[in-house]
Amino acid sequence: MKHSGFSLIELMMALVVLAIMVGTAIPSFQSLMRDQRTSGMTNDLVSALHLARSEAVKRKQAVTVCRRANLTDDPPTCALDNATSYTVGWLVTTDDSDGSATLRAWNAPASNPVIEGPSGGVTFNSMGGVNAGGAFSLTMPGAPTDQERCVTISQTGRIHSAKGVACP
Repeated sequence: MKHSGFSLIELMMALVVLAIMVGTAIPSFQSLMRDQRTSGMTNDLVSALHLARSEAVKRKQAVTVCRRANLTDDPPTCALDNATSYTVGWLVTTDDSDGSATLRAWNAPASNPVIEGPSGGVTFNSMGGVNAGGAFSLTMPGAPTDQERCVTISQTGRIHSAKGVACP
């Protein structure tokens, strides 16, 4: 008489092998998730900078990317202090003749990122350039330095992002 199926020992060995495989995969998966979150934040910031530059050229007036004061302001406003943390979020604003207008606002990601940038924001002129270049540093808590992102803006308005490099 033939018996088919697994013995209890074979089943236990399969579970041990599975547990070892899962145990080694989880840390690398967490690293992957941190890297993807940082990449997403970087893309959002670069998108805001491109929007500001294109709107400045289109409107023929200055457009600024600035730090968001807080999440409860309605309409959202720029922070007026000299801090450099963009962890609350950022805005794209323009100075219209009737006052400041918010073109778009971004909230901070829920994953508690560390985002540092110019204290006064970045203002693009009507030619698409900036008076002084700037740089933003983006990272996640606990992430290795090779997952840090740096977004730089040259005086001509060119926006460049790089991974694993220190910001100037």
